[in-house]
Amino acid sequence: MSESILIQVIQSAGVVLSAILPFVFIAIIRKRKETQKKLYEAQQDILFLLEAEKRYGEVISFHEGATMKNTIRNRVRVETNLSWSGKNTASNIDIQYSKSDNTPSVTSLV
Repeated sequence: MSESILIQVIQSAGVVLSAILPFVFIAIIRKRKETQKKLYEAQQDILFLLEAEKRYGEVISFHEGATMKNTIRNRVRVETNLSWSGKNTASNIDIQYSKSDNTPSVTSLV
């Protein structure tokens, strides 16, 4: 292969790459934003369920004298083999989103 043909091939490859790369980066950014949105929605669901558990405990406490929260959580662990990590508490989620006005930011989700 002559030197001039090799130069033309390299230049052509550069043109193709410069045309394709922006689309690749846009796709990566779009996927990341979709993932962030899903994470935000999941954390909002966790906050809702924690609040529902708290209010349910208040009702049970009024009728029974105790919330029985830990008893119920233990039953769920034993009967379903699911476990509570304790990492996604209401305060942890609130701290993560307090800086960004309840919207996820790129740095808080990395």
